Amino acid sequence: INERRYDEALTSLDRAREAFGPHPDILTYQGYTWRKKGDHVRAETYYRQALAIAPQHRGATGYYGELKVERGDLKGAKVMLARLDRACAFGCAEAEELRRWIDAGGEPGL
Repeated sequence: INERRYDEALTSLDRAREAFGPHPDILTYQGYTWRKKGDHVRAETYYRQALAIAPQHRGATGYYGELKVERGDLKGAKVMLARLDRACAFGCAEAEELRRWIDAGGEPGL
């Protein structure tokens, strides 16, 4: 994923899902990869699946919030940020990253 080899990443994630089942980490990375490929609808499906299994999953919550920012849904992104703030009593990287996305109105640094 970090090398932007998204199709290969999806193949590997599909294999991992076959081996381990619908694990929230796998679903989150599937969502992230589809988001990076530009398929926001498919990405949202995976984020929602991850959160259905693990409602407090910080990665899925943060990435779903980023997706909402990309779509222009700052209100929805702030809802995800509030969830992270509740889950991370002493702060966490996911909340800080999403906060940067919201403040920038998109991916920070672009």
